[in-house]
Amino acid sequence: QYRIRVINNTTSDTTAKFAISQIPNILVQMEILNERCAGGSITFAPQIAPPTNIYTYQWYKDGQEIPGQTNPTLTKNNLQLTDAGIYNVKITGCQEINSDPAILSFNQLTEITGQPKDTTVCPGSDVTLSVDAIGGSLSYQWKKNGTDISGEVRATYFIPSVEQSNTGTYTCLVTGICGSPIISNPAYVVVNPNPVTGLNFTNDSTVCSGSTVRLVANGTYGSQFTYIWKKNGTLLSQSGPELLLENIASSASGTYTVQAKNECNLIAPE
Repeated sequence: QYRIRVINNTTSDTTAKFAISQIPNILVQMEILNERCAGGSITFAPQIAPPTNIYTYQWYKDGQEIPGQTNPTLTKNNLQLTDAGIYNVKITGCQEINSDPAILSFNQLTEITGQPKDTTVCPGSDVTLSVDAIGGSLSYQWKKNGTDISGEVRATYFIPSVEQSNTGTYTCLVTGICGSPIISNPAYVVVNPNPVTGLNFTNDSTVCSGSTVRLVANGTYGSQFTYIWKKNGTLLSQSGPELLLENIASSASGTYTVQAKNECNLIAPE
C-alpha cells in the first residue's frame, strides 16, 4: 500500500494499492496433439507460474482471436468437427509471451465398411473371414454363434483345415474410441457334409419286356454332383443323374444303386 501526496495550493494525502507486474512464465506447455470425439470436451490449460491474476490473456484459434476467451484456460464442450484447429494463448504482463500451439483433431466415428462373407467349403479347406472398419484405436472380437472365440481379436479370422464342427454363424464386434461398439453382419460358414442321394422311378419297378425304365437321382449337401451307378454291385458307365433302360429284356433285371458324389469328392453311402 502506497501513500500519494498531491500539492496544489493545498496538501492532501490519499492511499492506493499498486500491483507490480512480472514477466509471464509458462512452466508446462499444453499437449501438442489432442484427439477427441465429436460431442466430447477439451480444456486447454498451460501451467503458468503464479501469481496468474496479474496477467491478461487472449486465446487464439488458427491465428485468429477467439472473442470473449480471456481466461488462463479455455474449455470447449460439445465439440464439433469445425472446432478442429490450432490453439494458443497470448499472456501479457511486463512482456507478451505466446504459449506453444496445441492441435485439436477428431477421431473418426467407428464404422464397418466391409462385411464378412458367407462361404461354403469342403472339409479340410482353409477359411478366412475379414471385416473392414474405420475409426480410432479399433479393437476386434470374433464370435461363433454369438459366443466369443478366445484369442481372435484381429480384423481377419483364419480357420485352417475346417471340419464339420466349424459350421456356424460368425460375427465380429468392432470397438473404437468414438461411437458405440458395432457388430458385423453374420457370415454363414458351411462345411459340406457327406451328400445324400435321392432316387425316383418314372414308373413301377416291375415292368414288361420291351418297355423303358427311367431312373432319376438327385443329391443334397453340395452344388455339383456326379453319380455312381451300379447294377448288382457292378459299376455302370453312366455318371449323370439319369439312368435310362430302354427296350428292357429279362437280362436287365437286377438291383440298381446310385451314389451322389459332390464337389468335395464326398460320396453318399449306398
